[in-house]
Amino acid sequence: MSVTLPKILEHLGVELRPLNLVSRTPGIVCLGELELLPESLREVPVVLGAYVWHAQPGWAPIDRLELERWLVDAPSGCHWLVSERKLVEMRAPPRRDDIALILWGPKRISQWLGTAVLSGELAVDMSPSTSETMVNVAERAAVAEPPPAGVAFRPRIQLSNWFIEKGFEPLATQPLLLSAKLWTIEGNLVGPEDARERNSWTLLEDPFSGVLDQAGDFDALEHIPNLERLLPENWLDETSLRAALPELCEERRSWEVRRQGDEGTVLGNLLHWWRLDLDSAAFTSREAFLPAWKVNAPGRGWIIVHGLSGRMLPWNR
Repeated sequence: MSVTLPKILEHLGVELRPLNLVSRTPGIVCLGELELLPESLREVPVVLGAYVWHAQPGWAPIDRLELERWLVDAPSGCHWLVSERKLVEMRAPPRRDDIALILWGPKRISQWLGTAVLSGELAVDMSPSTSETMVNVAERAAVAEPPPAGVAFRPRIQLSNWFIEKGFEPLATQPLLLSAKLWTIEGNLVGPEDARERNSWTLLEDPFSGVLDQAGDFDALEHIPNLERLLPENWLDETSLRAALPELCEERRSWEVRRQGDEGTVLGNLLHWWRLDLDSAAFTSREAFLPAWKVNAPGRGWIIVHGLSGRMLPWNR
């Protein structure tokens, strides 16, 4: 059994009546209205007739602003919002007078699942499998997995704003990771009069956009999200990488000039190019993951929205 909140609830005997409710907050979906709740599930904090919502795995944690956007469209009544995304600490969550909100984050979900496993309410499959099973859920509830190597970046765009800019209504989305590389380049810069200086640069290879550029300022996540990862068809080879380095690693600097004239020493400053000596260049890479969403766009089908640039990329899977 693949681990999803709807399947876990179904496995526990919880019955939901599907509803045609659309959230304008991407990544938060309504699973339905609670119709049946087994007596054994005393930990479930809502009563029959409550709306059950699922904040799917995604990039940014859920903060106060996102909850306020979600509350605008939520119908009156009792709501149970279960989030697989981290919740930003809030002294008091936003409220609406006609809404009772019960908010569960990943930690509370893990405690609930662990208790259900130990009490026998949630049966697990102990047979080995290459896919994730309910056993993995119980294990993650007790032991945190070490973060994988590499780094992942936060989106630079707000998907809800992107929808508005493109003239789209809220659409079905799925967060993704685009595989990239962070290159560390070390080498000698050669300036005027054969002056040399050791320097280093960090470059980002984004194969989905076909871009290799200086990494700049990126907001890295503390941990890499457990999301689907897309690999590119091609990476830069060493020849192409070396060919791109001179332009990316050159610098223009002021250089003090001293000249002896009839009236004594003349001082001045001129701008000179300092260029990378390719023979001295050494480069290493590590994994990087770029934010993106798989979006079902009207008239276009499934596309990828790049989380750093907002570019629409084709979905060829």
